[in-house]
Amino acid sequence: MRAENTYIYSFYLGFTVQIFLLLFVKVAFYAVLAVSFLNVLATMFVYPWFFVWMMRGEWSVPLRFLEPPQ
Repeated sequence: MRAENTYIYSFYLGFTVQIFLLLFVKVAFYAVLAVSFLNVLATMFVYPWFFVWMMRGEWSVPLRFLEPPQ
C-alpha cells in the first residue's frame, strides 16, 4: 500500500513540476514577443530621432579631413 501512495505522490510531483515549467516557458515566450514588439516600435519611432539629433548638431570638421590626400 505504501508503494502505491508513493507512486501517486511522485506522479503529482512530476505533474506539478511540468505545470510550472510550462508556465515558465509561456512567460518567457510572451516576454520575447513583448520585447520584439518594443524593438519594432523603437525602430520606427525612436531610432530615427537619433539621426535627426546627429544632423542638427554642430559639426566642426578640420579642413584637412575634407581635402583629398596630397
